[in-house]
Amino acid sequence: VKLDTALSGVSKSMYFDNIYFGKADAPAAPTAPTTAPTAPTAAAADVVSLYSDAAGYTTTAGFNLPNWGQSQMLADATIASNKVLKGDAFTYQGFQFDDVNATSKSLAKLHMDIWSQDATKVRVYVISKKAGGASGVEDSENVEITPTAGAWKGVDIPLSSFSKSDPTQIFQ
Repeated sequence: VKLDTALSGVSKSMYFDNIYFGKADAPAAPTAPTTAPTAPTAAAADVVSLYSDAAGYTTTAGFNLPNWGQSQMLADATIASNKVLKGDAFTYQGFQFDDVNATSKSLAKLHMDIWSQDATKVRVYVISKKAGGASGVEDSENVEITPTAGAWKGVDIPLSSFSKSDPTQIFQ
């Protein structure tokens, strides 16, 4: 580091402070994704799709986003020509659909792609009717996932993580 006044002459007073080498400022965290998540590679015949516009995937019958009193809902958005669900000030959201029989296709996992500005942890529940037609639902088990801040993260959750849920009666 060199400081001089050779080109402009002599200065009567000059002050310097806080001269140092430091790390570059971290880039500002993106506030929204600009690219779509990686396209799924699973064959459509091996998938029960809840929400996707991937080629060949058909959304499960009865899919909707119920309002259970949460302050913010998810809504459709488009990122890089790909339809996604966006939640501003996200707290929670359920997905409801006609019963999925995970054993009929030997389904073993729940896959989702998630993007978060700040990597806030999300708890995921698989909710089923009680086994044997008993009244009520099973939803006490959850898996906690931690997104990657500012990037899409593909997550595969083994259905075996939800041992109380009946895999033949999943509806939320």
